[in-house]
This record gives sequence, C-alpha cells and structure tokens, in this order.
Amino acid sequence: MNFLKKLFKTKSEPLQYFIITLNDKIQPIDRGEYYEDPLDKYLQQNKIGEIVGGGTQQANDGEIQFVDIEIQINSNIDIESAQLKIIEFLESKGAPKNSSLRIEGTDKTTVFGKYEGIGIYLDGVNLDIDTYQNFDSNFVVSEIKRLIQDNTDLVRF
Repeated sequence: MNFLKKLFKTKSEPLQYFIITLNDKIQPIDRGEYYEDPLDKYLQQNKIGEIVGGGTQQANDGEIQFVDIEIQINSNIDIESAQLKIIEFLESKGAPKNSSLRIEGTDKTTVFGKYEGIGIYLDGVNLDIDTYQNFDSNFVVSEIKRLIQDNTDLVRF
C-alpha cells in the first residue's frame, strides 16, 4: 500500500509565510480592526494569500512594543510581487517607520513604513476634578494635529 501512495503522491510546493512586524503600539482588538481585517480582505480579493495569525508583544510593564501578523502566501504567487503589494497596502494604512516584512525560513527582511508616531499619556484620575470637567483631551489631539499640519484621521486612543 505504501508503494501506491508514493507512486501517486503529487509533489506540492512548500507553504510560504510572511511575518509582518508593525512598529505600532496598538491594542490587539485595534490591530485586528485596523490592519488584519482590511489586509486579509485585500489578500483574498487579490488571491495573494490569507492571514493565519497575529500577536502583540508587551514589555514587563504592560507597554505594547510591537504587533505581528502572519500571512500564508498562495503557492502560485510570485513572492517578491506579493511582498511589494503587501507593503504598499500597509503603508497606505499608515504603517509606522521601522516596520518589517520577513520571509519565514529565510534571512530576507524588508524594512518599511512612512509614518511617525507620538504617544501621549493622559492621567485620568489624579488631577483635580475640575480639570476633567473643564478640559477635553480631544482638544489636545486636535491642537497637536493642527500644529504639525496633519490632516489625516490617523489618531487612535
């Protein structure tokens, strides 16, 4: 029986995976909504592949360091073309500088990203109560955006 299995077995291409590391301090649910879901839709519509995993790396203090997305590439797709299309898509979504795409099983990593980020931590419990009643954190965001002449909607809380 093993002889017949070997005789009729077709040789299949090994599966190819990309590991995307986004230099984004984004919550897991936001990672899905902002990057994974739209990217998965794009990959499937263009018959490039599909998302098969993702994760969030946190420091010991709970601060998010980066997020990952794992993509399985369809076997009939040109790897370099797929890489360029995925990077272009992620940059259109605002991928931060120093993000990367690594082709699993190789030492090939491509660094990408166009956007800078800023993190502002607002204390929501330790100031005088009138501070919270009289001041709006959205005003802080709108003023920063005005001062740096940013007209995009790339603001996440």
